Amino acid sequence: SEVIISLGNLTRYSINKNNGIVSLEEEKNNILCYLLIQKNRLEERLDYEVDIPDSLYNFKVPKLILQPVVENAILHGIEPVIKGGKIKVTIYESEGFIFIKVKDNGLGMDSTRLEYIKEFLNSEDEEVMKIGIKNVDRRIRLRYGEEFGLQIFSNSGQGTKCIIRIPKNCR
Repeated sequence: SEVIISLGNLTRYSINKNNGIVSLEEEKNNILCYLLIQKNRLEERLDYEVDIPDSLYNFKVPKLILQPVVENAILHGIEPVIKGGKIKVTIYESEGFIFIKVKDNGLGMDSTRLEYIKEFLNSEDEEVMKIGIKNVDRRIRLRYGEEFGLQIFSNSGQGTKCIIRIPKNCR
């Protein structure tokens, strides 16, 4: 029943317009629903932690910026590893910026694959624009400026870390 309720919550969240802007608390609740469904599917192969301070709950961000990044961590980092792994979502404030970090201890990427992904993020190809992490990166840059967006760090066999940096005082 928890999975069905979570699926309903995910569906409502994704179709509710909200001008495309939501609170970090809403993003947290959405990602917890998503992770509960994935945990049910992967069972002991997936562990997760979501850490967002209450003081940032009301901070507004573009809707659905967490789910595609977490989905990539599961699909490309955790699922391919037989023993599974852990995803940690951490949101914090530092020096006037909000940092949204999604880290997994899964498969990771070698430097060649990581460079390919970084080039992919900078591509202007229309087909590429429809893909989750590119879409997240593009929406962050459009809203906050080109100096912001998604950064990816990874080492083969050691997992991947994605960081979104946005200004705390933003338009």
